[in-house]
Amino acid sequence: MEKHAHKTHRICYVKPNRSTASSSHRSQQQQQQQQLIYLKRQSSLFNQLFQHQQRSNSNADNFCLYPHRFCLQNRLDGYNYCIRHILFDKNAPFKQCSYIHPQTNKRCSKAARRYDRRDRDTAFCPWHIQQFNLLRRKNACMENYQNLMADEKKSSLKRKFEELEHYCPSDEHDHRRKNGDWELPDFKCVVA
Repeated sequence: MEKHAHKTHRICYVKPNRSTASSSHRSQQQQQQQQLIYLKRQSSLFNQLFQHQQRSNSNADNFCLYPHRFCLQNRLDGYNYCIRHILFDKNAPFKQCSYIHPQTNKRCSKAARRYDRRDRDTAFCPWHIQQFNLLRRKNACMENYQNLMADEKKSSLKRKFEELEHYCPSDEHDHRRKNGDWELPDFKCVVA
C-alpha cells in the first residue's frame, strides 16, 4: 500500500513590519493633509471671489458693464459703459475719433462725442481736440511773430537810415543834429 502523505499547506501571513506600515500610513496622512490644505485654499479663494462679486454687484451702478472682462472704470452718466468702452453702446452719441495718424494711416481708437448726426467728419476725441487747439495757437503765434519780424525789419531799416541821415549833405532830409557844428570839407563829406 501506498502511503499518501497529505501535506498540509499552511498559509502564512507575514505580519507587516510596523515601520513600513507606519511610514505608508504617514505618507497617506500627509497626502490627505495636503489635499485638505489645497481644498481649503481653493474654498477660501472662492469665498473671497464670491464676496468680491457680491460687493461689486452692490457697487454695480458705478462700474462699466464691458462684457469681455471686468472693467473698474466708472460709467458715464446715463450710460452702461466707461469712456473706453462707450463705443459698444449703439444708442450712445459717441463714435470713433476721426483723427488719422499721418505716418501709420491708422485711426484713433478713442471715443469722440457726436453732437450732430450730420457732423460725421468732425468728431474728434478730447485729446485730439486739445492737440488741434495747441497747434492752432502755435500757428497763430508763429504768424504774429513773422508779421512782427517783417514790420521790425522795415522799421529797423528805416531807423538805420534815420540814424545815418546826418551823413547826407542834402537839405531835403530832417537832420537831427541841425544845430550841431558841421564842417563841410573840400571833398564834400560831413564831419561832426
